[in-house]
Amino acid sequence: MCTVSWRPEPDGYVLCFNRDERRTRLPASPPAPGRRAGVPFLAPTDGEAGGTWIGVNALGLTVC
Repeated sequence: MCTVSWRPEPDGYVLCFNRDERRTRLPASPPAPGRRAGVPFLAPTDGEAGGTWIGVNALGLTVC
């Protein structure tokens, strides 16, 4: 099971995420910059499926 938690801070928040890792899962790439619809974002890439499970963008949106 994956777990996400956050702690409010005066200027935003601290995000903590623990991804449930299968021992047979290929390693993910570290977070890398990208751009979608003109908006910069930062997200890792899954080594098997090529998708992601967490990301942040320049508009202040965090998804996981």
